[in-house]
Amino acid sequence: MSDLRLDPEAWNSIVRSLNDITNAILSHQKAVELTPDGHALKATLFNNLAESFHTRFQRFREQSDFNSAIRTHQAASSQSSGLPSIRLHAALRWARLCSEYTELVSAPQSLPAYERVLELMPQVIWLGQNIRHRYQELSRVGYCVNDAAVAALASNNIPRALEWLEEARSVVWSQILQLRTPLDDLSIQYPEMAKKLENVSRALDNAGSSSIPDVMQPGSESQSLKTFALGTEDQARMHRALALEYEQLIGQVRQLEGFETFLRPRRLKELVAAATNGAVAVLKSYEGTCFHTWVLNPSETVVRLHTQVVFTMKEWLEYCIDYGLWLWSRS
Repeated sequence: MSDLRLDPEAWNSIVRSLNDITNAILSHQKAVELTPDGHALKATLFNNLAESFHTRFQRFREQSDFNSAIRTHQAASSQSSGLPSIRLHAALRWARLCSEYTELVSAPQSLPAYERVLELMPQVIWLGQNIRHRYQELSRVGYCVNDAAVAALASNNIPRALEWLEEARSVVWSQILQLRTPLDDLSIQYPEMAKKLENVSRALDNAGSSSIPDVMQPGSESQSLKTFALGTEDQARMHRALALEYEQLIGQVRQLEGFETFLRPRRLKELVAAATNGAVAVLKSYEGTCFHTWVLNPSETVVRLHTQVVFTMKEWLEYCIDYGLWLWSRS
């Protein structure tokens, strides 16, 4: 900054940039404040605010702006009455910030972000969406699942890493092979419940499709925000009722036999059954590094999990060949 002070033009540019971003943040904060809790658009408004904080952080590198961006994306992803895809976008942005700035966020601190992504992913992909939309959503979350598994392994939370990898694998292959969706399975046994859940999900989607005024336009701040103003308390009440009904329906489905993990990643105690007849090795390649985890003897009270890291792709391929030969020799 001492060098910039020697150049008045550069310094004035910095001040103007700071003022513009700060005004944007103030406008977005006002929009959030004027929006009733439970309104379908509040998640979008929180996202806009978070992006403004992130922009200022990128420009001036203040830790407080980074923290605010994280908190605000987290708030956006938690808006139960918001459009599910918007909430997923917020969770993905939250997770991406954690993965991009590892010097500011430790691996254990990033796990809640990835957990939110994996919680919202099946809801967005499976409920009331067409095939094209599902593939679009899958392309958005693919990179994040890799980051999530690596963060879990770095936090020594191997069970969570395996659960997340299996959830992503099952969703992707269900799409590729056009297998039945969880909603299809529910429809076979409980058609009325499935139809009701699909209808409520679509109603939530439609509730979040309204437009938002451009609060960034000069002179628009006070009037458009007040007009928008979300003299929509009635709308907010309706959205809260829909969100509550949706959560209640999901809870009711999970009480049904065989649907305890509906739209949730399967837990490790379910996955380890695959090791009944022998150890299972899970190989995960990530940016030239391979993690391999062993799942041993599921009959034990505590499942033994072992993770090692192979540092190059060449070593990984050699390991795969050696392991394959060992398996062949044992058969």
